[in-house]
Amino acid sequence: MTRFGYANRVLTRFENERHSLVNAPIHSTNLSLRGVWRSTRVWVKGKGADDWLETVAVILLTTASLITAWNGYQAARWGGEQAKAFSKASSARVRASDALTTAQLEMMIDIQVFNDYAAAYTQNNQQMMDFLEHQFSDRLRPAVDAWVALDPLKNPNAPPNPLAMPEYIPTSLDRAHQLEAQADEIFVRGLMASAQSDMYVLNTVYLATALFFAGISAKISGRPARALVISIGAAMLLYGGYHIFMYPTI
Repeated sequence: MTRFGYANRVLTRFENERHSLVNAPIHSTNLSLRGVWRSTRVWVKGKGADDWLETVAVILLTTASLITAWNGYQAARWGGEQAKAFSKASSARVRASDALTTAQLEMMIDIQVFNDYAAAYTQNNQQMMDFLEHQFSDRLRPAVDAWVALDPLKNPNAPPNPLAMPEYIPTSLDRAHQLEAQADEIFVRGLMASAQSDMYVLNTVYLATALFFAGISAKISGRPARALVISIGAAMLLYGGYHIFMYPTI
């Protein structure tokens, strides 16, 4: 009978508390809600804040890893563009050098032919003059005709020889100048690609710093210090991400 009496008393007390809670006034309910709010704040400031910091650190690590991978890929691509540009510039300079050598040889031949023609002219050797005229190149012929038309023997303002006339246009020399200008332009593009690759490499330092601070945050027990380390990592990530957004990509 004693056991049953104790059980009856517990059930009766539970029923009374349930009845009082249901019929509690509004101000009592407000006090209960305030207690729940205080408990929630305690949870957020306690274990919940640590969980939040850990989540931020994981997000920071993941994002920084992805951005670092993309940053390294772009640095490698721009480095490849630099190598290709320098190779093309070197090839263009070789072709320009070949064209310049060809132009110089052509000019030497034209000078020699004209010198022989001038000697025949002073000797009044018409047969030799006719023969040499057939040896004129397409570059030399219009220049000689224009030079002779100026009567250089009597005109002191005439150029000293046909090669100084504007009609004398050595195509190989023009091609050499064009190739040299093309090589310079390609070389400048290579320098720009090299500078862009260096900027991506430097940006890797910022992203690696973000990874470092996010990684060591798990080893820091103090909540303020941990939050500070994560904040520094997040700032470095934002700085590196800003550069990724602003830099050109290929």
